[in-house]
Formats: sequence, structure tokens, C-alpha cells
Amino acid sequence: MLKAVILGIDNFSRKNIKQIEYMNRYNISFDIFTNNSLGDSQINIPRGNKVYILKKSILSRLFQILGYLLRKFHTYKPNKIGTKRSKNKGFTPVFVEFIR
Repeated sequence: MLKAVILGIDNFSRKNIKQIEYMNRYNISFDIFTNNSLGDSQINIPRGNKVYILKKSILSRLFQILGYLLRKFHTYKPNKIGTKRSKNKGFTPVFVEFIR
């Protein structure tokens, strides 16, 4: 199964479940990092996928994601990583450089 990582979406909602289920049919599973802004990000996540709630502190969040990437890159390399750039917490360049 291919692995995709989604970094920094505001919330993983019910509307996203169908998208994940659709991609799961094509052997793609997801690790999703969310801000959990609505508080319901872990509802009914399809099996084989994982939702990580990002920590509130910017520094803690940075270490959380970098720690995940370090651990996961030893066991597998994700096939696709998507990130959303934020105005205040734009760590996208850090993650892009780390992934290379």
C-alpha cells in the first residue's frame, strides 16, 4: 500500500471520509496531521489511515512533525506529502528541505 501524508489541514471532517475511502480503494493510505479546529477530526477515520492532532505550540508542532518524519523515514518513505502553508505557522520550507 502506498502512503500519503497530509500536513496542517484545519480539520478532518465527515466530508473528507469519502475522499479517503476512494483513495484507499487504489491502495493509498493516509497519515493526516490536523489542527482539529472543529474538534471532530478523529470521527470514523477509515481503517488503515491515521489522524494526528497537532500540538498547539508552534515549537511543539515542529518537533511533533519532524519526529514523525524521522521515525517513518526509517521504516518507509511516504510516496506523497502534502502541506498547506499558513500565514503565521509557515513551516512548509522546513519540511520541504527535510524531506529532500
